[in-house]
Amino acid sequence: MRKIIILTGLIGLSFILVLGPSVLAGDLLNGEEVETIASHENAMSCVIKDEFDNVVTQCRVSNPWSREIIGYWVEFYSSTPWTKATFKIKIKGSDLPEKTIISKFKIPEGYTGYTSTPFAITDWGDASKYGYGVVKVRTDVGDVTCTFDILP
Repeated sequence: MRKIIILTGLIGLSFILVLGPSVLAGDLLNGEEVETIASHENAMSCVIKDEFDNVVTQCRVSNPWSREIIGYWVEFYSSTPWTKATFKIKIKGSDLPEKTIISKFKIPEGYTGYTSTPFAITDWGDASKYGYGVVKVRTDVGDVTCTFDILP
């Protein structure tokens, strides 16, 4: 059985990984303490993945003039069935005009497991591209947050 864990990075970012059963709360992973996420018996996680399905903590901006899109995926997991979910990505610490990206889901019968939604951040010329993103996944059974850095 897989366990959902949080790994707090050295630069103060938090992101969530899915690891095998050999990693338990209180163990060290890459020098950082691991803790299991469970709320009212609902395990939830949120990670950012690249096009190769790798978990990432940095996302690059896409150039709209070249039409080359550098895309990413927010991957959300819930062990409890949910019927509504909102994925809200907020761009912070940058003067990029794109500030919020929202995806909404509604599933009448409820859903457990993994759900992914794509996103890209647009490059706006002379705007400061450095900053960070905060992803909040809000469902009718709980919320989870993950973050990433923005790079040019």
